[in-house]
Amino acid sequence: MKTFVLAILFTFAGNCYAYVDPGTGVFVAQSIIALVVSVLFYLRNPSQLIRLIREKFRKKNSDESKKAD
Repeated sequence: MKTFVLAILFTFAGNCYAYVDPGTGVFVAQSIIALVVSVLFYLRNPSQLIRLIREKFRKKNSDESKKAD
């Protein structure tokens, strides 16, 4: 019975117009921009950290090989 009532309601539903005021639009845009910038900031910094760690290990390995010679 519930399914029948829901089917009838969805069948005869009219157009629904939504209004988004400028404040909401700006909030959504600001959220998207903040998300993109934070992801770029996060992805850039770990790559620099990994690069620094690699350079430290390479320097240690090259120093040890020079001492062995």
